[in-house]
Amino acid sequence: MKKFNLTTLMKRLTALAMVAVMFVLTGCGDDDDGGEPAPTLNLYETMSAESDLTQIKSYIDADADLKAMLEGNTEYTFFAPNDAAFAKLETLLGTGLETVAPQIVSQVLMFHFAQGAKTQAELTGSSVVTEQGESVVADANGNITTGGSDEEVLFTEANIRATNGIMHKVETILIPPTIYASIGVNLGKLSQAVLLSANFTTLASAVAKADTYAADNSLPTITSYLTGDTEYTLFAPTNETFAAINSDPAVVLAAYTAQQWYGILSNHFVADDGNAGDDNVTVDEDELTTGATFTTKVGATLQIFNNTSIIPADNGVGIYIDSNGDVDLGDSGTFSNFDAEVALLDAFEGANGKLHVIAGVLAPPM
Repeated sequence: MKKFNLTTLMKRLTALAMVAVMFVLTGCGDDDDGGEPAPTLNLYETMSAESDLTQIKSYIDADADLKAMLEGNTEYTFFAPNDAAFAKLETLLGTGLETVAPQIVSQVLMFHFAQGAKTQAELTGSSVVTEQGESVVADANGNITTGGSDEEVLFTEANIRATNGIMHKVETILIPPTIYASIGVNLGKLSQAVLLSANFTTLASAVAKADTYAADNSLPTITSYLTGDTEYTLFAPTNETFAAINSDPAVVLAAYTAQQWYGILSNHFVADDGNAGDDNVTVDEDELTTGATFTTKVGATLQIFNNTSIIPADNGVGIYIDSNGDVDLGDSGTFSNFDAEVALLDAFEGANGKLHVIAGVLAPPM
């Protein structure tokens, strides 16, 4: 009969206990994060796999820097607006995001990214600084309060993990507070068409330059015409018109001083159609007849010629404008001096007037 050895028994029990602890610890490691498998896709691939993120994907694909961020090694929290969010913004603006000035779109997109991977729980009751520079703030319920058009932006799906961060689907395109404040002032005004549009970025830059002269000389700014309550008709040249002068917008802007731009742009605004027989002061299509004249904000006269049997349409609808008085309608030899052609009538109509697109620049008499 073998002798009972207490020491040997204790050693065996200790060894078994250690094995059990190791088993438990190993099991706990396998169940970390609720047993979810480790992600294998980066943020770009994760976004691309979602059927309701096609719109934001198209904008990311068009921006090499943003795409590189989503494919890189740095961790980000990505607030991904779903396709319904883009439809909501189109209702708000009356147009799609593709028509908004590129520099604004870039700022809006950067506002959807913050460095570091934050779950919705970690965001709740706190804020994160975005790549745009302003902060996304979440309330005690985990909803975003800096979404722009919505007081509370809901997560439609949260905590979608990627190898380089976390993606949260949101129901609204997040607009930085400073930009949304600007959009709010401009919505429904001529300024929406000019200052927010991708088609008038050179004109918008010229407005900014002209406004410096106005501010220095206590004059009404061009921006005040665009954002105010007084109704105007604006004859607006697009980027293509300025590109025909020079392909580099900076060269175009430098061609005139701030004072000269102030005079030139003021000559594109008409405050009264001079027609007491209608119920508005804006210049309508049927008032753009041969021989019609309109006084601009700079005090000059726009003279109209509208007869396509004599001068066919070239870059527009065949309505030509003389802005500096060097066209004699009785002398066809001066017709080459017309300064612009109306390219698109009634391109925008808002609370403070209407906009006709023109091909040309309406410089006043020098």
